[in-house]
Amino acid sequence: MNVAVSTRAYNFSRSGANIQESVLTAQAVGTRGIKRLFRLETPDDKRGCDASPLIAPGVKLPDGQVHDLVLLATMGNWVYAFETRGGTLVWKRQIGEPIRSNPAIDTHMVNDHWGIVSTPVIHDGVMYGCAWISADGKPDHAQHFVFAINVANGLDRHPKISLEGAIFSPGHGLADIKFDAAERKQRAALGVSNGALMIPFGTVRETSGTARGWIVAVDLASWKISASWCTTARKSGAGIWMAGTGPTVMQDGDLVFATGNGAFDGITDFGESVIRLRYTPALNGHAAQFSIIDWWTPWTDALRTGGQPEAHALPDASSFRKVSHLFQQNQLQSNQPSDDWSDMDLGSGGVVQAAPFGLLLCAGKDGVLYAMKATQMGKTRPNDLQPVANQANYGKLAFPPIFLTYFPPELDPAPDRIETLNVLHDAHTHHQHGAPIRFDSTEFGPMLFNWGENENGRAWQLKRDACVFLARTVEVASPQADPKTAGGMPGGMLTVSSNGAQDSTAILWACVPYGDANRKLSAGRLIAYAATRFANGQMVKLWDSQDWNHQFTFNKFGVPVVANGMLYLPTYDGAVVVYGIN
Repeated sequence: MNVAVSTRAYNFSRSGANIQESVLTAQAVGTRGIKRLFRLETPDDKRGCDASPLIAPGVKLPDGQVHDLVLLATMGNWVYAFETRGGTLVWKRQIGEPIRSNPAIDTHMVNDHWGIVSTPVIHDGVMYGCAWISADGKPDHAQHFVFAINVANGLDRHPKISLEGAIFSPGHGLADIKFDAAERKQRAALGVSNGALMIPFGTVRETSGTARGWIVAVDLASWKISASWCTTARKSGAGIWMAGTGPTVMQDGDLVFATGNGAFDGITDFGESVIRLRYTPALNGHAAQFSIIDWWTPWTDALRTGGQPEAHALPDASSFRKVSHLFQQNQLQSNQPSDDWSDMDLGSGGVVQAAPFGLLLCAGKDGVLYAMKATQMGKTRPNDLQPVANQANYGKLAFPPIFLTYFPPELDPAPDRIETLNVLHDAHTHHQHGAPIRFDSTEFGPMLFNWGENENGRAWQLKRDACVFLARTVEVASPQADPKTAGGMPGGMLTVSSNGAQDSTAILWACVPYGDANRKLSAGRLIAYAATRFANGQMVKLWDSQDWNHQFTFNKFGVPVVANGMLYLPTYDGAVVVYGIN
C-alpha cells in the first residue's frame, strides 16, 4: 500500500523522515542515480508553492476510479490535484483572490502573491488549509480564511470561515485581544489535535506594537472557531513561524512550538520560548480552551540589548533597518558585537520530538541546540535569565546547550551573559531554519541532521544526555552569496527517506541555495547523501544535481518530499519537479 503524506515533515512529531520508502534507497540511487520525470505546473503564481506537497493514495474519484494524488497549494490560492504516476491534472480550484506582492508584507518583493503560505493538513479525506484572501489584492483589505475541501474532487466540505472574529481573553485584568488579519502572517504548518484544526500565526511586522503569535482552533465537528490563544498579552511580539514547519503534536495532543522576538515575563508574555500548550475541547457546558502547560526560555531580547526584562518592548523598525544596513555595508565583522541583536529569534527553528529519550529539541538563529525534557521543561522565570543565575536555567535542560550549525571556538553556547553571543562569527550568519531531521538508525540509534546558513550540513548521534557530532558535508549553503553581506539564507532544506530502520537504505536529501534566497531569487542544488555512511568525517554523497546540470530556482523554505518511489522538489519556478529512479 502506498504511503500517505498528510502534513509537513510526514508526521506530527515533525521528524522529517519517511521510513517507508523501498524504491529510492541509498543503493539504488548510488548506483543508478535519479532523473527528472515530469513537472507539476502551477501557472497561477510565478513562484508556486510555499506549502509542502501532500500525498493522498487510494482516492476514489467521483467516476469510481481510484487514484494516488499529489496535492499542491499555491501562493496564488489555488489547490491542484495531480496523478502521482504521470502528473495528469485531476482537478483544480481557487480558494479566493490572493494578495498581490506588496512591500508591506515583504520588502524584498520576491513573492508574486501572498495566499496559501503554510502547509495544509489532510484528515479523513479532507484537506484543511488557511488562505489569505483579498477582494482587491491589497493587504489592508485581506482576511485569513480556513477552508475544507474534499480530496476526491476539490469541492467544499464546509464553507470558508474568516478568522477575523477570533478573540483571546488573557485574564490578569487585561483587555480581550482581537484577531486582525492585516497584521498576521500564517507560515507555520497546520495540525490536528483533540478534534480541532490548529492554525498558528506570526506577524507581518515584528516591530509593531500589536505584533504577537496566535494559535486559533477550529472544531472539526461544529466547524466553528472554538478557542484562541496569544503568545503575548501585556506587550508584544513572539510570533510563531518556524520557517514553515508546524507545531509538534504530542501523544496526549499537546502542541509544542517555538516563538520568536518578543516580550517575556513567564505569565502572559512568552517571547523567545519553547512552549507546551494544551487544547481542551468543549465538554459538559464548558467552552473549549487553551492552557499553557510548560515552557523553557533561553534569553530575553531585552538582556541581549542591555535593557531590563520587566521594561522590555520591541525596538522600532529603525533599529532593524540599522542592522540590515550594517549587513549590506559589511560593517559587522567577525567577533565584533552589534548594537542590536534583537532579531536573533528562537522561533526561526522548529521543535522536533525525540520520543525514545523524552526530549524536545530546538535551535534558532544563534545556531544553539537546546534539549528540553518533554515532561518537565522548566517554566523559566525572568530572574532565571539574569547573568550568572541563568546557569541554573540551563541546568533544567536534559543536557548542556551545544552549537548545532557551526563550531565557533571562541564562544560558549551557554554563556553567563547572553549578549556574548552577539557576534558575527567568520563574518557570516549561522541561523537554523526549521526543525532538525530525526532518524532512528540501527547502528547509531536516534540521529539528527541539520544544515545551517553559510555552513555545511551535519549529522549527529543523539543520546539521552548528549548530542555527538558524527560528520559533515563538503558542500556549503549559499557559497555564492554577495561577499558584502553576512552570507545567505536559509541554509539547507532537508528530508530523510529509508526502508524501515535499515541503515543501508537511508538517504539524506538536501536542497540548498547557491546565493541568498531571502533578498532575491537564487539557483538551487539538490543533493543525496547516504544518511549513515561516513568517510573521514564527511557524509558520502550519492547524487548531485550540479553534476547533471539540473537547474531550478530555490524555494526558500521548500522541503523535498519523498514518497512511493518519487521525490517532489518544490521550486520557485511555478512548478514542483518530480524525480524518480534512473
